[in-house]
Amino acid sequence: MQIYLFHQQIIYGTIILFDGKLNPYIHAAVNFAVALSISLGVSVVLLKGKVTRVLVGEKANK
Repeated sequence: MQIYLFHQQIIYGTIILFDGKLNPYIHAAVNFAVALSISLGVSVVLLKGKVTRVLVGEKANK
């Protein structure tokens, strides 16, 4: 669920960063890899705290 929450904002950033500089097929692959890895990293960090765990939709008593 957390990857779903964050991936779109990261994709917008990579589109702005790489627009016109890469082949569109490579750009799509880079978007996928970057968005997945950064949103996964953000999710791992947010799931470490009790308050942030609740904010991203997980149960607080893990």
